Amino acid sequence: MLTRTRTAIGRRLDQQASRDAGVSLIEMLVAMALSTILGAVTLMLFVQVSSASNDTTDRTISSTQARNAQQAWSSYLQVLDDAAGAGTGSNRFEWFTAKSVLFYADLNNRAGAVGTTSAATMVWLRLDSANQLVEEKFPASPASYPATATTCRVLAFRVTATQLFTAYNATGNDLSANSMGTSPTVGSGCQKLPSAPPSKGTPNAIVVANLKTIASVAIAFSTTDVSKHHTFNFATTLTLPLVAGT
Repeated sequence: MLTRTRTAIGRRLDQQASRDAGVSLIEMLVAMALSTILGAVTLMLFVQVSSASNDTTDRTISSTQARNAQQAWSSYLQVLDDAAGAGTGSNRFEWFTAKSVLFYADLNNRAGAVGTTSAATMVWLRLDSANQLVEEKFPASPASYPATATTCRVLAFRVTATQLFTAYNATGNDLSANSMGTSPTVGSGCQKLPSAPPSKGTPNAIVVANLKTIASVAIAFSTTDVSKHHTFNFATTLTLPLVAGT
């Protein structure tokens, strides 16, 4: 009887000791492994969501920059004029190449129905050597050369274009094969206009005649986001204003 009592008491003591022993090493390792896996999955989801958000923002910014450039340049060409802003149609373009154009536009020189009140603005649009769309504005007749732009904007980056600008005549024929002047070679970004445009000196009569036949202009280019995972294509064709002499 005494032996059975001692045995029962021993079993209770062993059970109490087992309960007081806490978790085993194996249980602890399993818990640590599960925590690590859960943490890794959470981190992966966070990184994916963050990356997707950054990618979306990058695409939006890149496409918006390019679209704004296209819209702004189209609006300038739609108010094309001669240097004096007189609407004569004379020397509206100084040169027209595949990646650079210099022309005059009626910007901030009009007063409602009165028409132009002063000289036009000389506008230089180009795709530079760093694959950027650059826009510079100058007075119609700068005081000296090299001339510093009154405003300069780099509007889009990572741009590619075989033919950024294409000129067409009134019947829709591509004028790319015609001689339409030469753009000066300058560096990337904002640059000074190195010398006076052709009309300020003795222009080539053939070039002047060819430039005068331009009736519409196409602008086409592609750009990518920063990661270069997405490409955006932009293209528009606009008809130039008809004025005397064109």
